[in-house]
Amino acid sequence: MDKDNSLSALQCTEVKEDRQRTRQRVVEEWMEYHQLPQPLKKQAIQSEWSATRGVNDEAMLDSLPCDTRFEIRRHLYLKITRTMPLFADMDDVLLNVICGYLRTFTSNEGTYVAFEGEPIHQMLSIFDGQLEILNANNCLGPGDLCGKELLEWCLHTTTSTENLKPATQTIKCTTDIEAFALRIDDVKLLAIQFHHDGKFRYAFKRYIA
Repeated sequence: MDKDNSLSALQCTEVKEDRQRTRQRVVEEWMEYHQLPQPLKKQAIQSEWSATRGVNDEAMLDSLPCDTRFEIRRHLYLKITRTMPLFADMDDVLLNVICGYLRTFTSNEGTYVAFEGEPIHQMLSIFDGQLEILNANNCLGPGDLCGKELLEWCLHTTTSTENLKPATQTIKCTTDIEAFALRIDDVKLLAIQFHHDGKFRYAFKRYIA
């Protein structure tokens, strides 16, 4: 190997090592910020996942192994969900499982989150901000559920995801919003998992026609 190639290889190694140190620092700061317990920190550190400043929690969590990702979501979301009307009186077993599937969702003012007649792919439980239901003179805000059409659809356990439930309303963000999201496959899985004891239907009974 000539001198130039040796120098290039050395520089490449230094860059990789610098990126690794940066990644490790960001990961450690992220875990400290969220006060993860030591067992979850160990699982995350042992996993091969990268992160940079500005990457949101979900991007980081998605690159973790499934079990670790679920446990971290439960740690992050269980306390706050207990303060929200949708989850406040929910069965502990069901809520713990749901928290493992929850995703944080943000959307900017002026953005549409649903169009009447188009398939619904996720259900939002809003905890900050406001949305307008167009042509209905009505709004959704903290504590409300957007995309509740999924609930009735998912209770039919043989329904194919190729025939998704269409939205019955067009909904637009009138402010920036923050919410927890449950994707359609996860709602479906929860409905099936807790169908036998009625926990899922009972938890969402006021949203089901």
